[in-house]
Amino acid sequence: MWSNKLFNIRFIFICLITFLFLISGSIVLSQSGDSNQRGIIGDMNEDGIVDSTDYIILTRYVLEIIDELPVEDKLWVADLNGDGLIDSSDVILLGRYLLEMIDEFPKESMEDPTPVPTPSSKPNPTPTPVFLDEKTSNVNTVQGEIFNFVFSADNLKNKESLSALYIYTVTYNPDVLEVVDLCSETYEKVLTPKWVEGTDIEILEFKPDEGMFIFSSEKFFYVDKGLSGALNSVKFKSKADGLHQIDYKVERISEDIDDFRRDVVVDLMNFYVGGANFVTRCANTRKRIGIKTGEFVELSLSFDANTYRAHSISPREVTYDGEILGDTINIEINADFPINVPENKNFRTNITIVNNSGKRIRIVSNNPTGRITLVDRHGDEITMYSEEENVRIYVGEN
Repeated sequence: MWSNKLFNIRFIFICLITFLFLISGSIVLSQSGDSNQRGIIGDMNEDGIVDSTDYIILTRYVLEIIDELPVEDKLWVADLNGDGLIDSSDVILLGRYLLEMIDEFPKESMEDPTPVPTPSSKPNPTPTPVFLDEKTSNVNTVQGEIFNFVFSADNLKNKESLSALYIYTVTYNPDVLEVVDLCSETYEKVLTPKWVEGTDIEILEFKPDEGMFIFSSEKFFYVDKGLSGALNSVKFKSKADGLHQIDYKVERISEDIDDFRRDVVVDLMNFYVGGANFVTRCANTRKRIGIKTGEFVELSLSFDANTYRAHSISPREVTYDGEILGDTINIEINADFPINVPENKNFRTNITIVNNSGKRIRIVSNNPTGRITLVDRHGDEITMYSEEENVRIYVGEN
Protein backbone atom coordinates (compact mmCIF):
# COMPACT_ATOMS: atom_id res chain seq x y z
CA MET A 1 0.00 0.00 0.00
CA TRP A 2 2.72 2.45 0.98
CA SER A 3 4.78 1.65 -2.12
CA ASN A 4 1.78 2.50 -4.30
CA LYS A 5 1.18 5.79 -2.43
CA LEU A 6 4.86 6.68 -2.76
CA PHE A 7 4.79 5.97 -6.48
CA ASN A 8 1.70 8.18 -6.92
CA ILE A 9 3.34 11.05 -4.99
CA ARG A 10 6.44 10.73 -7.17
CA PHE A 11 4.32 10.60 -10.31
CA ILE A 12 2.49 13.84 -9.36
CA PHE A 13 5.82 15.49 -8.55
CA ILE A 14 7.24 14.44 -11.94
CA CYS A 15 4.22 15.80 -13.82
CA LEU A 16 4.35 19.12 -11.93
CA ILE A 17 8.02 19.74 -12.66
CA THR A 18 7.59 18.72 -16.31
CA PHE A 19 4.73 21.22 -16.64
CA LEU A 20 6.83 24.01 -15.10
CA PHE A 21 9.69 23.27 -17.50
CA LEU A 22 7.40 23.23 -20.51
CA ILE A 23 5.80 26.61 -19.75
CA SER A 24 9.01 28.34 -18.71
CA GLY A 25 11.22 27.23 -21.59
CA SER A 26 14.47 25.34 -21.53
CA ILE A 27 16.46 25.64 -18.34
CA VAL A 28 20.16 25.11 -18.98
CA LEU A 29 22.67 24.41 -16.28
CA SER A 30 26.30 23.47 -16.35
CA GLN A 31 27.02 19.83 -16.85
CA SER A 32 27.15 17.44 -13.95
CA GLY A 33 30.59 16.94 -12.56
CA ASP A 34 31.22 13.32 -13.55
CA SER A 35 32.05 12.93 -17.23
CA ASN A 36 34.15 10.36 -19.05
CA GLN A 37 34.12 8.30 -22.22
CA ARG A 38 30.85 6.74 -21.08
CA GLY A 39 29.05 10.10 -21.17
CA ILE A 40 27.89 12.82 -18.80
CA ILE A 41 25.70 11.67 -15.93
CA GLY A 42 22.25 13.20 -16.50
CA ASP A 43 22.83 14.15 -20.16
CA MET A 44 20.11 12.05 -21.81
CA ASN A 45 20.63 13.31 -25.39
CA GLU A 46 24.44 13.60 -25.32
CA ASP A 47 24.49 17.30 -26.25
CA GLY A 48 27.05 18.10 -23.56
CA ILE A 49 24.71 19.82 -21.09
CA VAL A 50 22.20 18.72 -18.47
CA ASP A 51 18.97 20.68 -18.93
CA SER A 52 15.19 20.40 -18.99
CA THR A 53 15.31 18.52 -22.30
CA ASP A 54 17.11 15.69 -20.53
CA TYR A 55 14.48 15.74 -17.80
CA ILE A 56 11.66 15.38 -20.33
CA ILE A 57 13.47 12.52 -22.12
CA LEU A 58 14.07 10.62 -18.86
CA THR A 59 10.47 11.19 -17.75
CA ARG A 60 9.13 9.84 -21.04
CA TYR A 61 11.38 6.79 -20.72
CA VAL A 62 10.33 5.98 -17.14
CA LEU A 63 6.65 6.43 -18.06
CA GLU A 64 7.25 4.06 -21.02
CA ILE A 65 6.27 6.63 -23.62
CA ILE A 66 9.57 5.83 -25.33
CA ASP A 67 11.38 2.47 -25.23
CA GLU A 68 15.01 3.60 -25.40
CA LEU A 69 17.24 6.48 -24.35
CA PRO A 70 19.33 8.16 -27.10
CA VAL A 71 22.64 7.40 -25.35
CA GLU A 72 25.26 4.71 -25.75
CA ASP A 73 25.49 3.74 -22.06
CA LYS A 74 22.05 4.49 -20.60
CA LEU A 75 22.73 2.87 -17.21
CA TRP A 76 25.74 5.13 -16.67
CA VAL A 77 23.95 8.28 -17.84
CA ALA A 78 20.44 7.77 -16.41
CA ASP A 79 20.94 5.75 -13.21
CA LEU A 80 21.55 8.85 -11.10
CA ASN A 81 21.58 7.19 -7.68
CA GLY A 82 23.72 4.22 -8.71
CA ASP A 83 21.28 1.51 -7.63
CA GLY A 84 21.42 -0.34 -10.95
CA LEU A 85 17.92 0.70 -12.04
CA ILE A 86 16.45 3.58 -14.03
CA ASP A 87 13.17 4.56 -12.39
CA SER A 88 11.15 7.39 -10.87
CA SER A 89 13.81 7.96 -8.19
CA ASP A 90 16.22 9.07 -10.90
CA VAL A 91 13.61 11.40 -12.42
CA ILE A 92 13.13 13.07 -9.05
CA LEU A 93 16.89 13.49 -8.61
CA LEU A 94 17.21 15.08 -12.05
CA GLY A 95 14.36 17.47 -11.23
CA ARG A 96 16.01 18.46 -7.95
CA TYR A 97 19.29 19.02 -9.77
CA LEU A 98 17.69 21.29 -12.37
CA LEU A 99 15.94 23.29 -9.64
CA GLU A 100 19.36 23.66 -7.93
CA MET A 101 18.15 21.83 -4.83
CA ILE A 102 21.21 19.58 -5.17
CA ASP A 103 24.48 20.31 -6.95
CA GLU A 104 25.49 16.77 -7.80
CA PHE A 105 23.92 13.34 -8.25
CA PRO A 106 24.39 10.69 -5.52
CA LYS A 107 26.24 8.44 -7.94
CA GLU A 108 29.01 11.02 -8.39
CA SER A 109 30.12 10.62 -4.77
CA MET A 110 30.03 6.84 -4.89
CA GLU A 111 33.33 4.99 -5.05
CA ASP A 112 32.28 2.69 -7.90
CA PRO A 113 28.88 3.78 -9.24
CA THR A 114 26.86 1.68 -11.68
CA PRO A 115 29.50 -0.86 -12.70
CA VAL A 116 29.46 -2.00 -16.32
CA PRO A 117 28.02 -5.54 -16.51
CA THR A 118 30.32 -8.04 -18.18
CA PRO A 119 29.26 -11.40 -19.61
CA SER A 120 31.91 -13.19 -17.61
CA SER A 121 30.83 -14.05 -14.09
CA LYS A 122 33.24 -14.62 -11.26
CA PRO A 123 33.25 -18.20 -10.03
CA ASN A 124 31.34 -18.75 -6.82
CA PRO A 125 33.53 -20.24 -4.08
CA THR A 126 32.34 -23.54 -2.68
CA PRO A 127 30.55 -22.71 0.59
CA THR A 128 31.86 -24.37 3.74
CA PRO A 129 29.27 -26.01 6.00
CA VAL A 130 29.04 -24.37 9.42
CA PHE A 131 28.49 -26.69 12.39
CA LEU A 132 25.41 -25.68 14.39
CA ASP A 133 24.43 -28.46 16.74
CA GLU A 134 24.71 -32.11 17.65
CA LYS A 135 21.98 -33.97 19.52
CA THR A 136 21.11 -37.38 20.89
CA SER A 137 17.51 -38.48 21.42
CA ASN A 138 16.26 -41.63 23.13
CA VAL A 139 12.95 -43.12 22.01
CA ASN A 140 11.14 -45.73 24.14
CA THR A 141 9.28 -48.15 21.85
CA VAL A 142 7.89 -51.65 21.65
CA GLN A 143 8.62 -54.12 18.88
CA GLY A 144 6.61 -53.45 15.70
CA GLU A 145 5.70 -49.89 16.71
CA ILE A 146 5.79 -47.28 13.93
CA PHE A 147 6.52 -43.70 15.03
CA ASN A 148 7.44 -40.33 13.54
CA PHE A 149 10.63 -38.60 14.61
CA VAL A 150 10.50 -34.83 14.02
CA PHE A 151 13.63 -32.84 13.19
CA SER A 152 13.04 -29.20 14.07
CA ALA A 153 14.70 -25.77 14.10
CA ASP A 154 14.81 -23.48 17.12
CA ASN A 155 14.86 -19.77 16.16
CA LEU A 156 17.60 -20.13 13.55
CA LYS A 157 18.62 -16.76 12.09
CA ASN A 158 20.61 -15.55 9.11
CA LYS A 159 21.90 -12.00 9.44
CA GLU A 160 24.00 -12.15 6.30
CA SER A 161 22.28 -14.57 3.98
CA LEU A 162 19.58 -14.83 1.38
CA SER A 163 19.01 -18.52 1.95
CA ALA A 164 20.39 -21.30 4.05
CA LEU A 165 20.69 -25.01 3.42
CA TYR A 166 20.32 -26.96 6.66
CA ILE A 167 21.96 -30.38 6.48
CA TYR A 168 21.03 -33.13 8.93
CA THR A 169 23.27 -36.20 9.25
CA VAL A 170 21.36 -38.87 11.14
CA THR A 171 22.64 -42.16 12.59
CA TYR A 172 20.80 -44.96 14.39
CA ASN A 173 21.21 -48.67 15.16
CA PRO A 174 19.81 -50.62 12.15
CA ASP A 175 19.49 -53.76 14.32
CA VAL A 176 16.73 -52.15 16.41
CA LEU A 177 15.31 -49.43 14.12
CA GLU A 178 14.17 -49.44 10.49
CA VAL A 179 13.39 -46.36 8.39
CA VAL A 180 9.94 -46.69 6.80
CA ASP A 181 9.70 -43.24 5.18
CA LEU A 182 12.41 -40.58 4.92
CA CYS A 183 9.81 -37.80 4.62
CA SER A 184 6.39 -38.51 6.07
CA GLU A 185 5.21 -34.98 5.14
CA THR A 186 3.94 -36.32 1.80
CA TYR A 187 1.69 -39.17 0.72
CA GLU A 188 4.45 -40.73 -1.38
CA LYS A 189 6.81 -42.99 0.53
CA VAL A 190 10.44 -41.87 0.14
CA LEU A 191 13.27 -44.40 0.53
CA THR A 192 15.83 -43.19 -2.04
CA PRO A 193 17.92 -40.02 -2.49
CA LYS A 194 15.75 -37.45 -4.32
CA TRP A 195 14.01 -34.11 -4.08
CA VAL A 196 10.73 -34.62 -2.24
CA GLU A 197 8.06 -33.09 -4.48
CA GLY A 198 6.04 -30.31 -2.87
CA THR A 199 8.57 -29.70 -0.08
CA ASP A 200 11.93 -27.99 0.41
CA ILE A 201 13.55 -31.28 1.44
CA GLU A 202 16.15 -33.26 -0.47
CA ILE A 203 17.31 -36.73 0.60
CA LEU A 204 21.04 -36.62 -0.07
CA GLU A 205 22.12 -40.08 1.08
CA PHE A 206 20.53 -43.20 2.58
CA LYS A 207 22.41 -46.26 3.86
CA PRO A 208 19.85 -48.46 5.67
CA ASP A 209 22.34 -51.26 6.38
CA GLU A 210 24.67 -48.82 8.14
CA GLY A 211 21.88 -46.92 9.90
CA MET A 212 22.60 -43.54 8.33
CA PHE A 213 20.85 -40.95 6.17
CA ILE A 214 21.42 -37.31 5.26
CA PHE A 215 18.75 -34.82 4.27
CA SER A 216 18.72 -31.08 3.63
CA SER A 217 16.08 -28.41 4.06
CA GLU A 218 16.57 -25.13 2.19
CA LYS A 219 15.00 -22.02 3.71
CA PHE A 220 14.63 -18.46 2.45
CA PHE A 221 15.54 -15.74 4.93
CA TYR A 222 14.92 -12.06 5.27
CA VAL A 223 17.62 -10.43 7.37
CA ASP A 224 17.10 -10.91 11.12
CA LYS A 225 14.02 -13.11 10.64
CA GLY A 226 14.00 -16.29 12.71
CA LEU A 227 13.09 -19.84 11.70
CA SER A 228 11.42 -22.20 14.14
CA GLY A 229 9.40 -25.38 13.88
CA ALA A 230 9.52 -28.74 12.17
CA LEU A 231 11.80 -29.18 9.14
CA ASN A 232 11.20 -32.85 8.43
CA SER A 233 9.48 -35.86 9.91
CA VAL A 234 10.94 -39.35 9.40
CA LYS A 235 8.94 -42.51 10.03
CA PHE A 236 10.70 -45.36 11.88
CA LYS A 237 9.68 -48.91 12.77
CA SER A 238 10.98 -50.50 15.97
CA LYS A 239 12.47 -54.00 15.73
CA ALA A 240 12.75 -54.52 19.47
CA ASP A 241 11.39 -53.31 22.81
CA GLY A 242 13.34 -50.75 24.75
CA LEU A 243 15.05 -47.38 24.61
CA HIS A 244 16.60 -46.67 21.21
CA GLN A 245 19.04 -43.89 20.35
CA ILE A 246 18.92 -41.52 17.39
CA ASP A 247 21.88 -39.16 16.86
CA TYR A 248 22.03 -36.25 14.44
CA LYS A 249 24.33 -33.40 13.51
CA VAL A 250 23.11 -30.10 12.04
CA GLU A 251 25.18 -27.99 9.64
CA ARG A 252 24.34 -24.89 7.59
CA ILE A 253 25.48 -23.61 4.21
CA SER A 254 24.50 -19.98 3.58
CA GLU A 255 24.24 -17.98 0.38
CA ASP A 256 25.14 -14.30 0.57
CA ILE A 257 22.52 -11.69 -0.28
CA ASP A 258 24.97 -10.19 -2.79
CA ASP A 259 24.90 -13.49 -4.66
CA PHE A 260 21.24 -12.92 -5.48
CA ARG A 261 21.64 -10.49 -8.35
CA ARG A 262 18.17 -10.14 -9.84
CA ASP A 263 18.23 -11.12 -13.51
CA VAL A 264 14.47 -11.01 -14.12
CA VAL A 265 11.83 -9.08 -12.18
CA VAL A 266 8.07 -9.55 -12.62
CA ASP A 267 5.81 -6.98 -10.90
CA LEU A 268 2.02 -7.03 -10.61
CA MET A 269 0.83 -3.68 -9.21
CA ASN A 270 -2.35 -1.78 -8.51
CA PHE A 271 -4.26 -0.76 -11.65
CA TYR A 272 -4.11 2.84 -10.48
CA VAL A 273 -0.32 3.20 -10.40
CA GLY A 274 1.08 5.57 -13.01
CA GLY A 275 1.91 3.72 -16.24
CA ALA A 276 1.98 -0.05 -16.69
CA ASN A 277 0.89 -2.18 -13.76
CA PHE A 278 2.21 -5.46 -15.21
CA VAL A 279 5.96 -5.18 -15.77
CA THR A 280 8.55 -7.81 -16.65
CA ARG A 281 12.07 -6.47 -16.95
CA CYS A 282 15.63 -7.63 -17.47
CA ALA A 283 17.77 -6.14 -14.71
CA ASN A 284 20.93 -6.54 -16.81
CA THR A 285 19.76 -4.69 -19.95
CA ARG A 286 16.56 -2.98 -18.70
CA LYS A 287 14.55 -4.30 -21.61
CA ARG A 288 10.98 -4.77 -20.47
CA ILE A 289 7.38 -5.64 -21.12
CA GLY A 290 4.91 -3.11 -19.73
CA ILE A 291 1.14 -3.60 -19.92
CA LYS A 292 -1.72 -1.63 -18.41
CA THR A 293 -4.40 -4.20 -17.63
CA GLY A 294 -6.81 -5.57 -15.10
CA GLU A 295 -7.12 -8.94 -16.83
CA PHE A 296 -5.27 -12.25 -17.06
CA VAL A 297 -1.69 -12.06 -18.39
CA GLU A 298 -0.02 -15.09 -19.99
CA LEU A 299 3.79 -14.86 -19.82
CA SER A 300 6.56 -17.28 -20.81
CA LEU A 301 10.23 -17.12 -19.80
CA SER A 302 12.51 -19.34 -21.91
CA PHE A 303 16.16 -19.65 -20.85
CA ASP A 304 19.04 -20.81 -23.05
CA ALA A 305 22.72 -20.52 -22.01
CA ASN A 306 23.33 -16.82 -21.20
CA THR A 307 20.19 -15.39 -22.78
CA TYR A 308 16.46 -15.67 -22.31
CA ARG A 309 13.26 -14.61 -24.03
CA ALA A 310 10.30 -13.03 -22.25
CA HIS A 311 7.08 -13.29 -24.21
CA SER A 312 3.62 -12.10 -23.21
CA ILE A 313 0.83 -13.81 -25.13
CA SER A 314 -2.19 -12.06 -23.69
CA PRO A 315 -3.70 -9.49 -23.35
CA ARG A 316 -1.22 -8.36 -26.03
CA GLU A 317 1.81 -9.97 -27.58
CA VAL A 318 5.16 -8.42 -26.63
CA THR A 319 8.65 -9.97 -26.63
CA TYR A 320 12.13 -8.98 -25.48
CA ASP A 321 15.45 -10.86 -25.30
CA GLY A 322 17.43 -10.50 -22.08
CA GLU A 323 20.82 -11.52 -20.69
CA ILE A 324 21.93 -13.72 -17.80
CA LEU A 325 25.36 -12.82 -16.40
CA GLY A 326 25.90 -15.37 -13.62
CA ASP A 327 26.02 -19.10 -13.09
CA THR A 328 22.57 -19.05 -11.45
CA ILE A 329 19.39 -17.46 -12.85
CA ASN A 330 17.70 -15.25 -10.25
CA ILE A 331 14.06 -14.21 -10.65
CA GLU A 332 12.00 -12.02 -8.35
CA ILE A 333 8.21 -11.99 -8.64
CA ASN A 334 5.98 -9.54 -6.78
CA ALA A 335 2.19 -9.38 -6.56
CA ASP A 336 1.17 -7.06 -3.74
CA PHE A 337 -1.86 -4.93 -4.58
CA PRO A 338 -5.36 -4.41 -3.18
CA ILE A 339 -7.56 -7.18 -4.58
CA ASN A 340 -10.76 -5.41 -3.45
CA VAL A 341 -10.31 -2.72 -6.12
CA PRO A 342 -12.76 -3.54 -8.96
CA GLU A 343 -10.11 -3.08 -11.68
CA ASN A 344 -7.86 -5.61 -9.89
CA LYS A 345 -10.57 -8.26 -9.51
CA ASN A 346 -9.45 -10.37 -12.48
CA PHE A 347 -5.79 -9.30 -12.50
CA ARG A 348 -3.47 -12.32 -12.35
CA THR A 349 -0.72 -13.99 -14.36
CA ASN A 350 0.41 -17.43 -15.42
CA ILE A 351 4.19 -17.72 -15.93
CA THR A 352 5.58 -20.66 -17.91
CA ILE A 353 9.23 -21.47 -17.17
CA VAL A 354 11.24 -23.31 -19.84
CA ASN A 355 14.84 -23.83 -18.73
CA ASN A 356 17.28 -25.15 -21.36
CA SER A 357 20.27 -23.27 -19.91
CA GLY A 358 21.72 -26.01 -17.72
CA LYS A 359 21.70 -23.50 -14.85
CA ARG A 360 19.73 -23.50 -11.63
CA ILE A 361 16.84 -21.02 -11.35
CA ARG A 362 16.10 -19.39 -8.00
CA ILE A 363 12.79 -17.58 -7.67
CA VAL A 364 11.99 -15.28 -4.74
CA SER A 365 8.20 -15.10 -4.61
CA ASN A 366 6.49 -12.17 -2.87
CA ASN A 367 2.96 -13.21 -3.76
CA PRO A 368 0.57 -12.49 -0.86
CA THR A 369 -2.36 -12.07 -3.27
CA GLY A 370 -1.84 -15.53 -4.75
CA ARG A 371 -2.30 -14.03 -8.21
CA ILE A 372 0.90 -15.50 -9.73
CA THR A 373 0.99 -19.13 -10.89
CA LEU A 374 4.22 -20.75 -12.07
CA VAL A 375 4.17 -23.77 -14.38
CA ASP A 376 6.77 -25.85 -16.22
CA ARG A 377 6.91 -26.50 -19.97
CA HIS A 378 4.26 -29.22 -19.65
CA GLY A 379 1.83 -26.95 -17.81
CA ASP A 380 2.40 -28.62 -14.42
CA GLU A 381 2.30 -26.15 -11.53
CA ILE A 382 5.58 -25.41 -9.74
CA THR A 383 4.93 -24.98 -6.02
CA MET A 384 8.39 -25.16 -4.47
CA TYR A 385 10.68 -27.17 -6.74
CA SER A 386 10.71 -28.38 -10.35
CA GLU A 387 13.17 -31.07 -11.35
CA GLU A 388 12.12 -30.64 -15.00
CA GLU A 389 13.16 -26.96 -15.10
CA ASN A 390 15.70 -27.02 -12.21
CA VAL A 391 13.69 -24.36 -10.38
CA ARG A 392 13.69 -23.66 -6.64
CA ILE A 393 11.15 -21.22 -5.17
CA TYR A 394 11.82 -19.23 -2.00
CA VAL A 395 8.74 -17.74 -0.38
CA GLY A 396 9.31 -14.10 0.54
CA GLU A 397 7.87 -12.00 3.33
CA ASN A 398 4.18 -12.29 2.47
